[in-house]
Amino acid sequence: MSEIADIVRPLLARMQAVNLFRNFPRDYLVVDIETTGVEVGLDLIVQLGHCSVLDGRCVDRVATLLDWTRVPGIDRQWLRDRLARVKRHVETDRDGRPTGKTYHITYEMLERDGVDPRIILGVYRDWFDQIRASGMFFVSHNGIKFDGPFLN
Repeated sequence: MSEIADIVRPLLARMQAVNLFRNFPRDYLVVDIETTGVEVGLDLIVQLGHCSVLDGRCVDRVATLLDWTRVPGIDRQWLRDRLARVKRHVETDRDGRPTGKTYHITYEMLERDGVDPRIILGVYRDWFDQIRASGMFFVSHNGIKFDGPFLN
């Protein structure tokens, strides 16, 4: 969840500096996902997080790991390999030098701390439908081109 705060805080500061808050909603939902890669239809969401803001204050902040290790049809070695690939991509540049960034999600974490993705994705889908119907505003880093297609 700190990733969401790290993204939103500077954005809000810039918006405030140029008076873009004038019409910014006081109630909104910030959504973020972590995946096994960037290919919709191939890669999987491994973490889904949100921060609910009401009247300009964070009232709810949750990050949930999705445990694909027990889902029938998911090749466990493929999942291990994809997670290792993402870690290498995030933590090293093309020349193999450290980027200073970390990717913390491991197969063991999914297995130990994750919840059944078939359940949690359904819960989020229903909740997003309710929020959309209420007219609440959604915020997501790269949500249209990345998070949205994965969530769909």
